[in-house]
Amino acid sequence: MSIKTDVNKIHTVYTDGSACVKTKEYAIGYVIFNESGIRIHEHSEKPKDEGTVNVAEYLALYRAITKCREIGLN
Repeated sequence: MSIKTDVNKIHTVYTDGSACVKTKEYAIGYVIFNESGIRIHEHSEKPKDEGTVNVAEYLALYRAITKCREIGLN
């Protein structure tokens, strides 16, 4: 996902989520890069509730978008 913050500034976000079918445990992560390709934020977590790979993927995307908005990348 790329986020355009200015005419010439594009930030890049990579997200990922995975889950175990048997235990239903899942984990998420994301990394945000500025327009120069420098990592400005990264995050990973293993939520305590159960979920599927779809839950993990969407939660990673949601958390990344939320963080982008928090740090002013609208």
